[in-house]
Amino acid sequence: MRLVFAAGFILNLFMIATSVAGEAQGAITAVDANAMTVTLDNGETYGLPDEFDLSLISPGMVVALAHEDGSPKTVTDMELVD
Repeated sequence: MRLVFAAGFILNLFMIATSVAGEAQGAITAVDANAMTVTLDNGETYGLPDEFDLSLISPGMVVALAHEDGSPKTVTDMELVD
C-alpha cells in the first residue's frame, strides 16, 4: 500500500511540474519598466524577474522565452531569435 501511495505521489508531482512551465516565441511589442513586464505579439504579457536588465530588450526584438504559469506568467529564461 505504501508503494502505491509513493508512486501516486511521485506521479502527481511530475504532472504538477510539467503543467506549470511553458514556452513562447514572438516579437516584443512592449516593455513596461514600472511593472517589470514584457508583452509579445501573441498578446500575452510576461513578468520579468526583479534582477532582469531591461536595457537588453526592446520592442521589435524576436525572442524565445521559458516561463512559469501564473498571473502574470513569469519569465525564467529568454533568448534572442535570429
